[in-house]
Amino acid sequence: MTQYAMGALEALGLLKIDFLGLRTLTLIEQIVRLIERQTGKPFDIRTLPLNDEKTYALLGAGDTNGIFQLESSGMKRVLAELRPSQLEDVVAVNALYRPGPMQMIPVYIRRKRGEEPVSYAHPDLEPILAPTYGVLIYQEQIMQIAARLAGFSLGQADVLRRAVAKKEKALLAEQRQAFVAGCMTNGYPKAVAEELYRHIVRFADYGFNRSHAVSYALLSYAMAYMKAHYPLCFYAVMLTNASGDREKAAMYYWEAARKGINILPPSVNKSGFRSSVEGSAIRLGLTMVKQVGSAAKLIVEERKANGPFADFFDFAARLLPKGLGRPALEALISVGAFDEFGADRASLLASIDVAIEHVQWIRPLETGGLSLKPKYADAPPLSPAERRRREAEFLGFAVTPHPAAVLRPLLQAAGAVCVADVQGPSTVVGGAVVRIRKTRTKQGEEMAFFTVGDESGELEAVAFPNVYRRAADVLKEGQFVLLAGTIEVRGGRRQLIIRRAERLTASALYIDASRQDKARLAALKPLLERHQGRTPVYLYDEAKRKLLRLPERYAADLTAPLVDELLSLFSFGRVVVK
Repeated sequence: MTQYAMGALEALGLLKIDFLGLRTLTLIEQIVRLIERQTGKPFDIRTLPLNDEKTYALLGAGDTNGIFQLESSGMKRVLAELRPSQLEDVVAVNALYRPGPMQMIPVYIRRKRGEEPVSYAHPDLEPILAPTYGVLIYQEQIMQIAARLAGFSLGQADVLRRAVAKKEKALLAEQRQAFVAGCMTNGYPKAVAEELYRHIVRFADYGFNRSHAVSYALLSYAMAYMKAHYPLCFYAVMLTNASGDREKAAMYYWEAARKGINILPPSVNKSGFRSSVEGSAIRLGLTMVKQVGSAAKLIVEERKANGPFADFFDFAARLLPKGLGRPALEALISVGAFDEFGADRASLLASIDVAIEHVQWIRPLETGGLSLKPKYADAPPLSPAERRRREAEFLGFAVTPHPAAVLRPLLQAAGAVCVADVQGPSTVVGGAVVRIRKTRTKQGEEMAFFTVGDESGELEAVAFPNVYRRAADVLKEGQFVLLAGTIEVRGGRRQLIIRRAERLTASALYIDASRQDKARLAALKPLLERHQGRTPVYLYDEAKRKLLRLPERYAADLTAPLVDELLSLFSFGRVVVK
């Protein structure tokens, strides 16, 4: 193998090959390895069935985040309109979705869907153009036309293909004479031959190499197949590889969560370097945690060599002497990597100095079996909002459930989209008011800048005086709201200019009381007393088919802080709003 100037190689008639380094190949390899590890069977993308309905359904739904060549919003719209049903459709879309040939996409779609008749300049073109519904898409089709109608040898046809591909006007003019003459020799009218050649010349603006398009389409199909059939493996790999891109990592997390995939926080005892599949969930890898970096290798190697960590102090005693620092400890605590040991994250954060001092001063004095066990520092527990903030800081997204997720059915019923799905210009979005800043205009009128958040992210919003006058009682921190407005982009950031705001209300709040210990149920009473409102509260036991409505004095004010505290007590899935 050697390198040489491509023009000289082509002039000599030698074979020229371009080698492209594609990150997609690495992703595919990682997903395949994870699939094989989970199934215990070999998995070969070269033997995938190319008529898989589940894969084409995923493509037709535009569910193509992470799918090679098919991720852009424009491509998603094309796929949704096209509803691909065969690999040939994916090949064609790969070839057509470029500036030149994009104008042919609507024609291709209409003909595929039977909304426009398929026509040919001459019946003899049907065997060549039928697979693409009469649309000339590929350079190879030019070669076939030249060979079939003009009697060109494959070598001559390739000269024509190169002339078209490189838009060489002199060569195109020279080839025109040979093409028309060849067609006439084979009995085709001169007018047909000249019209066909004019079409071929116009094709020079967008002609694409079919073999290239097929190669890319096969990779796209393989990624889509694995996403459709092995979503846990797919998202585990994509999350790890997006760890340096907060926005993309959050997008994959939200997409997986929306599909019902449980994503577990990193764990010093259960996580590897990369995210992995754990039962029916995804366990986030240690390398995903900002500030950990190469320390992930230290953690995994120490665990393999000397067994699982007994608690936070055992971890610190074994890793601090090997170079793990305070920033990594803080990051691991913040994302829940020590949650399995039972101590609150606030207590762990307050205990970092205790752990460092123990390793530096006390541990060396422990001899003869004497063990001076350090104690956790006292600290008020982190609020759920603070837990989410820290998780987002070190992971790019929050694993702790957002209270808006509990109200998602109500939000959907009201026509609200998730923050991550907001697209302009006009939209309806719902969530909790996270922060609000009131100000006054030069005319002295009150207005507000605020942030609305849900389980998929946060969105900046503004209520100008004419709207804020009507919405001041609704736009309060912690309130669940429905917002209608227009999206504008300012300084590269999206902002919702609201025209209407209303409070999101519910008919009832249900709490699953089955298998709950008495302490949790006892804590419910003072919690509801602190958040008195008008929403009726019910306790239910599905197994025993029992439903109990609490007295009116325990009716709740349905806000984000209340739902956050309920989730801390009863966990996600046991708090239901209707």
